[in-house]
Amino acid sequence: MGSSKTPDYSRVVVIDDLLMDKQGIYPFKDGIVTHALMGRYGNMFLVNNRSTDIQNVSKGDVWRYYFVNTANARPFKIAISGAKMKMIASDQGVFEREFFADDFVISPGERYIVDIMFDFIDGKKQASLSAIHPSGPTLLSKFKMSGMATKSEVSSSDFAKLRMNAEESKEFEPIKAKLSQPPLKHLTIDAELTGPHASHMMTKSHSDGIEWDDDMGPMSADITSADVKWFMKDEETKKLNMDINWKFNHNESVKIRIDNKGKTHPMQHPIHFHGQRFVVLARNGKPNDNLAWKDTALLPAGETMDIVLDNQNKGKWMAHCHISEHLAVGMMIGFEVK
Repeated sequence: MGSSKTPDYSRVVVIDDLLMDKQGIYPFKDGIVTHALMGRYGNMFLVNNRSTDIQNVSKGDVWRYYFVNTANARPFKIAISGAKMKMIASDQGVFEREFFADDFVISPGERYIVDIMFDFIDGKKQASLSAIHPSGPTLLSKFKMSGMATKSEVSSSDFAKLRMNAEESKEFEPIKAKLSQPPLKHLTIDAELTGPHASHMMTKSHSDGIEWDDDMGPMSADITSADVKWFMKDEETKKLNMDINWKFNHNESVKIRIDNKGKTHPMQHPIHFHGQRFVVLARNGKPNDNLAWKDTALLPAGETMDIVLDNQNKGKWMAHCHISEHLAVGMMIGFEVK
């Protein structure tokens, strides 16, 4: 995918976390959803099903990594040291223009395609991939220098080029014209919390609107599907979740505003649309100046996101929060493309 030359090597990188206790995997319960407020955050990080991934690379190698986050709830802020990283594409398409990055955030359900050149810029013979969160970095992968690059398809000078994807930019022109138009649909996100934990609701979000870790302790597991309901509300009809059933025409592009300013428990939500693709046109009214086709996008607490949904596939579909526990307690809507 993309206009960059083929890298020397490629690899799929599946990032996940697992919730463990002294007996092993923290148990699931029949007929009830635990961790229903926050989602099930794990305490063991995994890369391709390993707690620490070790890979031998050669100095000067360029690898293309296909990242996917399969965690229940946790977003990962991925950073690399000892190497250079270039962002190529997201879920369903390349960015309008490639860009270098020190880190990127990937939420449950999201994918990113990244080129990494192992130049070992810190002078050491080892590079590392880490997840950055408030309590400090967690090592995910180690890269050990095993020699000098032997392939020549991608040189350091080629890696340094940031390509413009003119074909994609042209495709986005009619979508960008919707920036000044009002949204056709407007969803708001919030929760209802009842039972013994209702008085413990959190009313303020973190400064970046993202819960990187579950800091509620044992209380988190005790808040179940009997105590909380997450919902998306259609602001026009006031319907909630699967009582919403939007109708769109085939090949119709629809601007949708999603507002995550709920007060019951402010936290981020990765929003996923089945069967279609969309672009994130703006966040908090600020235009996105580097579009890519997506099917999942993270919406931090306190923020608003305008997307343009490209309805290319006929049928009955669903949109939902990609935090598994939020989905399980009802945070989904229906829509149909005719």
